[in-house]
Amino acid sequence: MVKTVKAASAILNFMASRNTEMGVTEIARATGMGKSSVHRILRTLVQAGFVRINPATSRYALGLRMVDMARAALTQMDLPSRVRSLLNRLSEELNETVFLSVLDGTRAKILDSVSQSRFLSITVSEDTLYPLHCTSSGKALAAYAGEDFWEVLINEGLTPVTPNTVVEPDVFRRQMREITRLGYACNYGEYEVGTICISVPVPTSEGSVVASLTVAIPSARFVKGSEEEIARKLASTANDLTKRVFAVGSDGNGRLDEPSQDQALHRSIQSN
Repeated sequence: MVKTVKAASAILNFMASRNTEMGVTEIARATGMGKSSVHRILRTLVQAGFVRINPATSRYALGLRMVDMARAALTQMDLPSRVRSLLNRLSEELNETVFLSVLDGTRAKILDSVSQSRFLSITVSEDTLYPLHCTSSGKALAAYAGEDFWEVLINEGLTPVTPNTVVEPDVFRRQMREITRLGYACNYGEYEVGTICISVPVPTSEGSVVASLTVAIPSARFVKGSEEEIARKLASTANDLTKRVFAVGSDGNGRLDEPSQDQALHRSIQSN
């Protein structure tokens, strides 16, 4: 039983580090297991909802049950006390409101936020549930949750909140793919007119996204073309969060192994 659990854990960890579907042979080669063993374990994980199979290609990816598990784990952690110093530093650097969000079903929930005392400062409500399709924090979370999750959101309805809200399913799917390519998400008044938000995913040291980090800027103060520069600063803090809070084996006090480069989801930003 213990060997089976370890094998299943190895498979899930490998799948979490790759933002794509994969076949049995690829998983077996990466984990050092036999293909028959991998196939048997995958079949059990599919039945439990932790893994999904694409019937058209017979390839596997993480299932929506993993999203529920990550959300449950995060709600049981004393995150605000662990991340406040990092949010304070980022907010001071950007001189804007910043906040950390996690998935809660098909909504985004703000765990902690820091604002600056200045004209047109934006405030956010912690513990309030926000839609995913029209907020940058939600988009950053949804994009890395996989295509099945995108379809769940589309089937629920991409409800317009402002005239800028994206409501066309094909446009939404393209946005999701673009976010995973760039490594950050933007919201230009889709949830609140006059507010622009930029978010990056916050991964664990093994690559699965568990949170998003966001800056909210009044449109009157936003400099066009600054998205990538801002995303780089967000990604730097997100990487610190990964090391101090979201690394597998972390004790919550920064004592952990450094995540490997190929596990960093922010490499697309940092390499530009």
